[in-house]
Amino acid sequence: MGVTTRYLGHVTITPRLDQAEYDHLRAVSRGEVPLVGPDELEPWCPWEPCAHGCCLRWSGSDSHGTGAEGLQLLIDRFLSPDDRGAPIDSLDDPELPGLTFDHDTNGVIACEDGERGLFLLRVDHGRVRVEMLLGGDPSPWELGLDAAERLPWLSPEPTPEERNRLFNEATLAAVRASLGAEGG
Repeated sequence: MGVTTRYLGHVTITPRLDQAEYDHLRAVSRGEVPLVGPDELEPWCPWEPCAHGCCLRWSGSDSHGTGAEGLQLLIDRFLSPDDRGAPIDSLDDPELPGLTFDHDTNGVIACEDGERGLFLLRVDHGRVRVEMLLGGDPSPWELGLDAAERLPWLSPEPTPEERNRLFNEATLAAVRASLGAEGG
């Protein structure tokens, strides 16, 4: 069973994408254009450009892992002036039409994995860094509806009215016990 990771935030792209760049990155995010060469293992890449071409955001696809590797490859191969299409050497390559490689990318994306782990993806001038905030805590069992019966510490707290009722019953029982002991 895979772990689903959810993302909140975006990575800004400066200057914003032109139409050819936008179309190319949308094709990559849909899996129509490969992110890597034919001899490389395709990383999972859930990132897509927003409708305005000013940022990268989570595509909403089900994910496994952090997505950091796919984000870094996307920036390196199609946006960053530093790596300029690496490992593709020629800007005349027919698979890279209209890409300018002149974009700076920055941002912070908050992430939660399916095991309750929290982390950040920090992008600073095209470099992606994973910053763990809280390690995951996978449950060894499915909780389900009967969790409170199996795991008493998961039982809901009583309401104030229920606490008062229980206190009154305990007090009444103590008074009766006390009267019974005195009367005998």
